This record gives sequence, structure tokens and C-alpha cells, in this order.
Amino acid sequence: MSPEDLAPETSSSDPETVSLLEQLWSRDKSRSIFVRLAELYLTSDRADDAVRICWDGLAVHPDYITGRHLLARAQWAQGDVAGAEKTLLKAVEYLVQEAGVLKSLARLLQQEGRPDRARPAAEAYLALNPDNDEARDLVAGLADAPQRGESRISTPAPTATLAELYHQQGHLERAAEVYRKLLAAESDNEQYRGRLAELEGRPIGRPTETSPEIEALANLPPELKGQVIGVLEDWLAKLQT
Repeated sequence: MSPEDLAPETSSSDPETVSLLEQLWSRDKSRSIFVRLAELYLTSDRADDAVRICWDGLAVHPDYITGRHLLARAQWAQGDVAGAEKTLLKAVEYLVQEAGVLKSLARLLQQEGRPDRARPAAEAYLALNPDNDEARDLVAGLADAPQRGESRISTPAPTATLAELYHQQGHLERAAEVYRKLLAAESDNEQYRGRLAELEGRPIGRPTETSPEIEALANLPPELKGQVIGVLEDWLAKLQT
């Protein structure tokens, strides 16, 4: 794995854009400017400048998780693996503080009688709070709960949820690759087979419905959604071992 494995897909930088953002940052200390500037530094192989601007930005916005993620990428690009690890652990501390959003979402959907939607949020909350008894109880209480309604759609495995989150972000090949791995484990799963066909642009009988829990996760803040994706990627890795 490399720093690029942590990176979102961004367009190439150009000197004029970098210069403009540097001027804007000198006058406007908004987090969107320092993050964009750090990204451009990284795509230009200017890791030292990216580290510098991230520290400057975090001095103004210390709880901005995306900024800490960029700092970790820049430190990693410098070869400062220990520093990158420390930065990522600090970012996780902030994510844990905000993980109550996932618990509230799971509780709300559970109360509404929609355990199929509540499960992914509860599992992500537990992943962020593995020693929390309430988190374990919440996941356990949802594990065997029946889905509401007579038209039952099987609840996708966490890795299928990951595939759909990739699809939402426009990473179609990543999504398709997840479904290929799922089919290697469950070759008779027609839902996975149909979704893979859609992603590959092959004809299918009837379009696969978007799972309701994906709709719920789609509304999470970007930082939390990124953490959910990380948790689900870990689950996918475990599936392959």
C-alpha cells in the first residue's frame, strides 16, 4: 500500500491554479482552500509543501478530519510512516467522537421497524467502538431481526454495501470487483450476479433495486462515510483470507 491508496481521485494540478490558491489562502483561511491546495501539492510531488499547508490549516481547523487525512498522506509520501500513523490515529479519535451519528441513525431506523437499514449503521458504530457494550447490544439485537414488508429483498452483506458506496462515488470498476469477489464466495447469489451485470453494462432481466440501507448511508457526512468505507474494506479483506 502507498499514500495514493488513501487518496481520492483528483485532477492534475497546474502552476496557475496552485498560485491562485496560495494567494487565496493568504487572505482566506477556509478549510476548503487549504485542503484543495494540499491535494494539488501532493499531485505535484510536493509532499513537504503539502505537510506545511496541512499543519497551517489544522492550526485553524484542528477538528477537520479531511485535513488530517491529507496530512497523513503527505507524511507518508515524505517517508514519515510513524508520523502518518500518529496523524491517522488522531483523525480516528475525532471520528469516534462523532460516531454517535451512526448510533442515532441505527436507533431511529430500528424504532421505525427497518432493521435492514439499521444494521450497517450499527455495525459501523461498533467498528468504531469495539469495546462499547451498547454498540455490541445494538448489533446483536439487529442481527436476527426480520425485515419489514412482504416483499423481502435479502440484506446485502457489508461488502455489497461497500460496492454500492463505491458506485455512488463513481468508482464503477471498484464496485464491480467487489461483486466478483462476492460471487466467488456465493456463486449462486442471483442478486450479486444481476448487480455485476448492471455494472458491467451487460443485459439483465430486471434492474436490481437499490438497497434501503445504502440510501440511509448516502446521507452521512463525507468524513463518516469515508470511515464506513474503510470499515467495510476491512471486512472485504477478511472475506478473502
